[in-house]
Amino acid sequence: METFVRRIRFRVKAFSILLVVSMLLTVSIAVWQYSVGDVTGTEGMGDFYKGLLKGMQIGVFFGVFVAMLGFIIQYAKALRNETSMRKLYIEENDERNRLIHFQSISVSFYLIMGCVALAGGIAVFFQAVVAFTLFAVLLVMGLTLLLSWSYFTKRT
Repeated sequence: METFVRRIRFRVKAFSILLVVSMLLTVSIAVWQYSVGDVTGTEGMGDFYKGLLKGMQIGVFFGVFVAMLGFIIQYAKALRNETSMRKLYIEENDERNRLIHFQSISVSFYLIMGCVALAGGIAVFFQAVVAFTLFAVLLVMGLTLLLSWSYFTKRT
């Protein structure tokens, strides 16, 4: 149980550092963009799309921020209360939950690969740059799958 407590303390520190660094990075990039001007390559786009891109950037950051903050709060509460820590330990180390988690990740990965391949196949008819980008993403996903598969087959 002591190793689990150390792992939770490490997570709190890591998420806190990531939260501060990502916040500083996002704010500094936003300030730089507004001071320098449009550096996103959206010169030919209308105001709607420029606003959409900036709003998406802020929305993604805010979503990650809320998720990390939620984990920090959950882990900090568990560090203060022994029963919460035991409950978290059981929740993370339960074999049934771990199996469900790993199976859902595996199915999601294959589903996303299929969707990226389908989107790349459709994008070929509209814009070559988007199609090449999607195929590059598919290649990286395939290499990731191959490398992780070879690592885990040698490990077990």
